[in-house]
Amino acid sequence: MILLFSSCANSVYYAGMEKVGFHKRDIMVDRVKNVQESQKEAQEEFKSALDQFGSLVKIKNNVLILKHSLNAQAIGALRGEFGTLKKEMK
Repeated sequence: MILLFSSCANSVYYAGMEKVGFHKRDIMVDRVKNVQESQKEAQEEFKSALDQFGSLVKIKNNVLILKHSLNAQAIGALRGEFGTLKKEMK
């Protein structure tokens, strides 16, 4: 029931925004940009926290650093794919 109401509310919101000149695609692009900025900030904060933690504690087998590096590589790959998709959409 709540899901149905939420879906209807979104439809009404987007229809109203389109009537005043804001298309759904533009709204979604803005939201994606905001999420990307938030993710970048969170990544920088995490890296800073990891560096601080690493300077205080010796991490056995560097497992945490290895996992962080793999996550950073995955994020980089996803950004590349997103950039490619973004170019294709234009």
